[in-house]
Amino acid sequence: MAAIARFFAGLPGAAMPWPEGPTGIATMVLWSVVTILMVWLILHPTWAGSAVLSLHRRLVLLMAAGESAIRRCWTAGRPGARRGPVGGPRV
Repeated sequence: MAAIARFFAGLPGAAMPWPEGPTGIATMVLWSVVTILMVWLILHPTWAGSAVLSLHRRLVLLMAAGESAIRRCWTAGRPGARRGPVGGPRV
């Protein structure tokens, strides 16, 4: 086993550069959290799917609210701007 480890440690790219000090510690903590989260998500696919769908619904609602606010700001200062729905009939 030690011979195999030495062989693979001697291959090009086996030792990657790593930052030292607090930056290296923060990087290791970040990658450890990401790895644990990915393993947890793989082991709990139902929860992960429902969480993704919930986040998608919230994002769609946020985008719709933003679009509505932008339309109101855009038409509020324009003279002769229609106050009804965009596709509504003109009277």
